[in-house]
Amino acid sequence: MSEIAIEMKNVCKHYSGHRVLEDFSLSVPKGAVYALLGNNGAGKSTSIRIMTGQLAADSGTVAVLGLDPLKNAVALRLRMGYVPETERLFDFLTPTELFGFLNHFFPDWSMERATELLGEFHLPPDRKIGSFSRGMYAKTALITVMARKAEVVIFDDPVLGLDTVSRADFMDGLIRSIQEYEHTILVSSHLIPEIEGICDHAGILAEGKLLYSGETEQLKARFRRIRIAGEDGLLCGEICRKSIAGESYAVVDVSENIELQEKGETMNLEEIFLALTRAVGP
Repeated sequence: MSEIAIEMKNVCKHYSGHRVLEDFSLSVPKGAVYALLGNNGAGKSTSIRIMTGQLAADSGTVAVLGLDPLKNAVALRLRMGYVPETERLFDFLTPTELFGFLNHFFPDWSMERATELLGEFHLPPDRKIGSFSRGMYAKTALITVMARKAEVVIFDDPVLGLDTVSRADFMDGLIRSIQEYEHTILVSSHLIPEIEGICDHAGILAEGKLLYSGETEQLKARFRRIRIAGEDGLLCGEICRKSIAGESYAVVDVSENIELQEKGETMNLEEIFLALTRAVGP
């Protein structure tokens, strides 16, 4: 049995001649919490729409749990949970009515768990979903995957537009989901500090190409910030340079420069993301 939950190989996608994904390859191990990071327009949502079977790639291959998302759409959706960036639920239903509806479609649906989560999130069971705030709406969408035991769960910028309290509640719920049973999670988000604490794998996407992908700790160990004099020449493995409080620094890929592996400062995931994406930006 494959140990890879999501695999995309050499995927290309263009819209009206505009490249969105170019030779895009991604591999997400089973049981991983994978953060897909990229600026607006980098291709995150397009890659997610392809892996969830909403969009066909122009070329390349895609497999989720060993299934083709287009050819095996029904079988895959029974094993996968998905919360899109702009989730649209049945606004004319109450949460209780929505959960009753979903109970007929998903064999792994737990009405008991859905009701329990409704109380934990302080959501009114008999109020129309269309009247909910953005935060309440997002929590309801989260319940639609947490009340199941999907093997793969995909979130496309799930906390976009939420206030601080709603984001915290959502992330707490996501952490609880990770702790309760073994499944694979892929989450795309602009709020890197909030997901850094839960992801064990990360991929950094820029201009339709995956720059780096792998275990988060290995990624963080690979890059260091080295203080330099302004006139210093280019270092081996250097990604970019920046100035902080009047001091000049180079961000270096120390896998290409063994001599610098014990020098300089470590960087968090957001700092690495900014350095890499700015290095390839316009």
